Amino acid sequence: MSNNNFQATSVNPAGLTNLIRNLGRDCMPSQFIREFTKNAMEACHRTGLKDSKIVIHLNETIYNKFNLFKISFTDNGDGMS
Repeated sequence: MSNNNFQATSVNPAGLTNLIRNLGRDCMPSQFIREFTKNAMEACHRTGLKDSKIVIHLNETIYNKFNLFKISFTDNGDGMS
């Protein structure tokens, strides 16, 4: 259904930054791990494949060298390529 009365409004970047900051305050620091894992599980479930696979990998080399966490989330679900 088309709405010909729709009118886009501008977004104040400072307001968007504050919104994101406020949303972040409501989450635990590790919330992103839950979100990425849940998204991977849902994407795998939608495929119906019996051999669904989710890999969460911490790059230890980067951690040991720079004391930074680099985590990758990989799955064979139907999400992003």
